[in-house]
Amino acid sequence: MAAHRPELWNENAVLDYYDQSECSMYRVYVGMVPSKQYCRYQWLDANNKPGGLENLRNALQAIQADKRNTNPYVLELISEIKEKQKGTKLVEQIESVNIGFKLNDDTFRPAGDNYQGGGGSSIILQQPGNSSRSYEEKIFEMMQEQNRKVLEQMQLMTEQINAREFIDDNDEDNDDDAADQPPPIMSGKQRIMGAIGSMLERPQVQSVIEMAILKYGASLMNGTNKQQ
Repeated sequence: MAAHRPELWNENAVLDYYDQSECSMYRVYVGMVPSKQYCRYQWLDANNKPGGLENLRNALQAIQADKRNTNPYVLELISEIKEKQKGTKLVEQIESVNIGFKLNDDTFRPAGDNYQGGGGSSIILQQPGNSSRSYEEKIFEMMQEQNRKVLEQMQLMTEQINAREFIDDNDEDNDDDAADQPPPIMSGKQRIMGAIGSMLERPQVQSVIEMAILKYGASLMNGTNKQQ
């Protein structure tokens, strides 16, 4: 009888389930259908449960060691095996209880690994140091777009500052009592520097800087990998 879906999710849970059962014999099948062609491990000594426990532990550790193996499995606990004559063949009749388990999470993949397991969809997590060229190109395009927006904003602010200075100069020329007017608090250069400082505090500008650092770090890592 097939198990509907995994119910156990780690090595200890599977070992405890076996240890607490009254069965000593078992078979482990890959997938959720306990058919003979899918049998990967078995223990058929009904009088040696400690040996069966150790054998099952080794099997689970072998499965868990390969993180790319995200297949579900069925543990079939066998209470009795009988052989029945069917025509000219002897056919097994098994009394058993099945439970599904899965040890490896299929949402994790090493960067650049396109392996597809049998336990469902997989997600490939790419990291900057080992990513493809398309990843770097997308980052560069994003940086160019952000830089263009920042430059447009800075140009607009500079034009506004120049316009204000022109108005201030005209006001001073037309004022007969210009000597009594206080000097401007900030020069044009200081205003521009202040505007640049304000721009650097904006999240859009900070994201551009962060992406630039990320791209530089990725290029260094790629260079290191090539040298090795």
